[in-house]
Amino acid sequence: MKKLAFSSRNPQNISMRRLGSERGVILLLACFSMPVLVSLLGIGIDLSIMYSIKAKLQMACDGAAVAALRSLSLAQDQVSQQAVAQTIATQWFSANFAGDFLGATGTTVPVVTVTEQATTRSVAISANTLAPTYFMKYWGRAATPVGATSQTSRRDVAVMLVLDRSGSMNSTNNTYNGMTPCDVMKMAAKQFTGMFQQGRDRIGLATFATTVQIVQSPTTNFQTSLGYSNSAGSSSGVLDGITCGNYTNTSTAISLGWNELYKLQLPGALNILVLFTDGTPTAATYDFAPAIVAAGGCVTPANWVAYRQANSGGGALSFGPASFFPGVAGMVGSIVQNGLNANGIGTFYSPAGADPVDILYTGNDAPGCSYSVSQSGVLGSDIAFIPQQDKWGNPSTGYRTNIPSSNIPVDGNTLGDVVFNLADNAANFARSPHVYSNGVAMAGTLINTIGLGGNGGVDFTLLQRMANDQHGDLSVPYPDYPGYNPSQPQGQFQYSSDASQLSGVFTKLASQILRISR
Repeated sequence: MKKLAFSSRNPQNISMRRLGSERGVILLLACFSMPVLVSLLGIGIDLSIMYSIKAKLQMACDGAAVAALRSLSLAQDQVSQQAVAQTIATQWFSANFAGDFLGATGTTVPVVTVTEQATTRSVAISANTLAPTYFMKYWGRAATPVGATSQTSRRDVAVMLVLDRSGSMNSTNNTYNGMTPCDVMKMAAKQFTGMFQQGRDRIGLATFATTVQIVQSPTTNFQTSLGYSNSAGSSSGVLDGITCGNYTNTSTAISLGWNELYKLQLPGALNILVLFTDGTPTAATYDFAPAIVAAGGCVTPANWVAYRQANSGGGALSFGPASFFPGVAGMVGSIVQNGLNANGIGTFYSPAGADPVDILYTGNDAPGCSYSVSQSGVLGSDIAFIPQQDKWGNPSTGYRTNIPSSNIPVDGNTLGDVVFNLADNAANFARSPHVYSNGVAMAGTLINTIGLGGNGGVDFTLLQRMANDQHGDLSVPYPDYPGYNPSQPQGQFQYSSDASQLSGVFTKLASQILRISR
């Protein structure tokens, strides 16, 4: 057998020689690169600590800014509000950022700046600290400055509280701590006002039964006026003067409450109606057609006739400057649904004081014929038909469809549907955009509704519709409202199953209003 000669040109032999000559190169490269690798690792650790401190500092500033903004309601004037904001922001910041977090040092007290603009308030927070270094200090950097700033703002809020003072609010079967629902409502409304900023926000009050009273136009002095003090809690004001009795004129309450917001002409503010009720609508306001009452004879106007306004007094009731609705005089009053009868005519509006005496008729006379009922020297006649619109232009038809297109008869069943339609249409009008009398655009008004159970029952769907709340109060098993209009402001419907929950519901709603105003 022939032996194979060894050849240095064999590729395998060449590779082996190269491997032998390159031994130790990797170790050498590792030694040279180690300082760079360690430095990069150290810088990465230092940067991650710095960014963790930065994130924590930013979170503390964000929370402090929100807390400071909300704390502005705790003082009565701007100087005190600045001081309160600084105190609350510092407390919130300290609770959320410990001065030695991850070795941070030299943390400053947050600086709070409150900025007041026409219809907007802003709170800015800034704070600084020093992040430690563990590797970069060998290059002469013992600590890294870290700062954070946060700013939050909210629009001024203009709220009309529209509170039900109908007779069912005096129920003795739904008391809380010995108080009737009427008294609990007044207490809850006072607590509601305490969550807003005196001197900037505006809150007014309208109450409704058969008639509507504009008790207080929206004012920045709302706590003093309505009866609440941040320093003393419950005080004395116009809320204390509410007395409950008679029927429920929901549609007029919405229309006249919205009119008070319209008169403010504040395009930058968040306009809100807060409607509270413990039942369903039972009354409506109409502009009665003029009619000549012939002694002992029948009156046959073209469509309908009705009782004269009790307190006409020969002069007009004025809503003041910049009102959307003109002054009212003459035959204007409220029709009341009671059972199967249409029972009442009463004045629709009282500028102050107690509810005027309602004028009721027995329904014994034939439609269109005069009768001899007299109060305050005013004579009248029966109602022939319900008109197509109420005094405020809200259609009598719509939501409940079983209403004739013309000559709507006056009976309890029909009027029961009409008052639902009027309330629904009044809310839709308020949620729609308009133009102020000065030509500036007015955005749709946000409507929030509160329903109180235990006094006879509220209509969940109607309150959802008026608030344009698709889901309603999620704490109550109830179907979604299918008529939600995404082009209009979406309010909230809140439900209080009895009087004991009412204060909590008002407070919850105030918190939600403050949240969405940002």
